[in-house]
Amino acid sequence: MIAFETLFLGLLIGPQSVRLAVAPEVASVELRLDGEAVATLAGPPWQARCDFGPAPHPHELVAIARDGAGIELGRAQQRVNLPRPKAEAHWFLERDAATRQVTAARLAWENLEAPTPRRVNVTLDGVALRVSDPGRVGIPAHDPGTIHLLTAELVFSDHVTTRADAVFGGDLGEQAETRLTAVPVRVDDGAALPPAASMQGWFTAGGRPLRVVAVETAPADLVIVLDLEVGAGLRTSRRRLKTDAAGQLLALNPARAGEDRMVAIFPTFDTLDRGAEARRLFPVSDPYELHLGNLEVLLGRLRFPGADPKSQLLGNAVAIAGLRAAADNRTRAVVLLLGGRGCATGSVTPEAASAFLADLHVPLLVWSLAGAVEDTCWGPAAAATWPKGLYATFPHLRSDLDRQRIVWLEGAHLPQRIELTGAARGVRIAR
Repeated sequence: MIAFETLFLGLLIGPQSVRLAVAPEVASVELRLDGEAVATLAGPPWQARCDFGPAPHPHELVAIARDGAGIELGRAQQRVNLPRPKAEAHWFLERDAATRQVTAARLAWENLEAPTPRRVNVTLDGVALRVSDPGRVGIPAHDPGTIHLLTAELVFSDHVTTRADAVFGGDLGEQAETRLTAVPVRVDDGAALPPAASMQGWFTAGGRPLRVVAVETAPADLVIVLDLEVGAGLRTSRRRLKTDAAGQLLALNPARAGEDRMVAIFPTFDTLDRGAEARRLFPVSDPYELHLGNLEVLLGRLRFPGADPKSQLLGNAVAIAGLRAAADNRTRAVVLLLGGRGCATGSVTPEAASAFLADLHVPLLVWSLAGAVEDTCWGPAAAATWPKGLYATFPHLRSDLDRQRIVWLEGAHLPQRIELTGAARGVRIAR
């Protein structure tokens, strides 16, 4: 009945044109942004302007088609300023006819660039399952009275991965798959999260209680945004690059599925005329294993673009980094490494970028190659002089990532609406 012709990928702010494909029997279309009506269309062309505001925030855009009597015929929805996958995958659960227990799960996926994944890793409640045929995975014996989380991670290339999640068991009945929202939380020192069943009543969205279906200790995604002024500070230190016993440069270890990983983003651009394709504007490194040695080697070997630091878009790049860090529902952080005060921020201010990452539940750390600086445009920056300062700064990052857990909540919710209640103990939402 109705579908969006305009797909909003990447980072969106300000007024945008929305085009819809509408069936002939539709008499009117109501357009809602985050539950509020923003336009009503009474006929072709099915097009409207929608203002996403001056700063980036996650949004839900819904189009409702109605007939002449005002009866709803169908609706379409899409999320804006939230991670959008290059590939998708879904589970279909098979059940025993007599007992109705899940015995197997069929996995379907879609990726236009590389239709066959290189690897498929499947876990049930965090325990790896043997996969001989990724299209159909046998489910081992399990307690049907307990809720279980089935996860597949599909790796198509070094840059394209996706995952599928399904929950079953307990009192979920026959539903094959439920929509889930992943929330990273930070566990307090000395605290341990209880089982999901003991965390009911801990989370709300818009004042409504949310059901916790699973808790996961997930690998980490770190995205490093590199101020172009960092390049000048590193050039004089190239002679201190790490080498092996034979004097050869140490290799960077590529990240594999299920490992902690990091990527670097430069805040430079080719064109400003493709805001809906924001991911294409910023050069991104390959993903590498996340550890201190790899970080030191990566910073020493990166080739910085020759663009003028005064023209860089640090605010835009930090916002895009937040989307990338949250894309795969893993533990996460963004590090902004400054060589100066970081005031060339583009159309997204430091305050707006920081607030956007808080909406996405992505912690933002600001480091300075020049040592500790109190008055950057991003606030105080921790000392991260290269390479010695990394040895003092990196352990704090590692500790923060190690204390994060992923809590899976039933339903699809905008992340900024999720809050902890007074019943929660020993945990905070990561931001």
